[in-house]
Amino acid sequence: MIDYINVWYNHNMSTIAISIVVFSWIAAAVVASLGIPQLISLLKHKKTGNVNFASFWIFQTGILLWIIWSSLGHKNLLNAFVANSISIVFYSIMIYLLYHYKQEFGKKQKFLAAAGLSIYLIIWIIFIILNQTLKFRWSTQTQLILGLIFPSLTTLAFFPQLIYSFKKNEWKGISYWMFLVYEINNIVWIIFWILNIVSTEEKQAFIGGLVWQIISFILFGIQFTFTLRDHILTKKKSVIETDF
Repeated sequence: MIDYINVWYNHNMSTIAISIVVFSWIAAAVVASLGIPQLISLLKHKKTGNVNFASFWIFQTGILLWIIWSSLGHKNLLNAFVANSISIVFYSIMIYLLYHYKQEFGKKQKFLAAAGLSIYLIIWIIFIILNQTLKFRWSTQTQLILGLIFPSLTTLAFFPQLIYSFKKNEWKGISYWMFLVYEINNIVWIIFWILNIVSTEEKQAFIGGLVWQIISFILFGIQFTFTLRDHILTKKKSVIETDF
């Protein structure tokens, strides 16, 4: 007699496994492109608006911590390692250009920014080497701790920018396209974390990621909404002034 329950279970688990692979690399592609909208905006306008530089440095640190976590983590975090490795390069270029196009900054500030970014990239290269040469991997308990702490930086990185924007009612410093990409990123990663939690016994490696991704979805959603609203209102105002 066919064990229909086991057949159904195995079929569903194989479907989930395929879904994890698909969503993992969709998530990787989105993460890799996180800095591109702001990078394009900088290259187009060649001007840095009123941005909170601390937010970008915190996010850059968060990316590096993701690399440290995923480079020696669960095999299902390979996509996070690859994606954040690409992202840290784009983000380094973007942060450098933020300083480069900030007219108020002198050569010393720009040099220090470049030096700081170089340190991030050196650490990144070290963990690429460790990923390829070491058999050591984080324990399940360590992965739970890292999963609860490390993603907090990328989640809360733009909280200072959010506070600044509410205080000054200034939403023009960052491209709304960047926040849109962040929201797409959050949705894809939420699905990825849930699929992994459902399919594996080592749930600890993914619970922290899911919690922070949901918080990230809420925070970036607020920023996207207000930035887009400001863009639409500014555009309408510009049209009215042109008509007059």
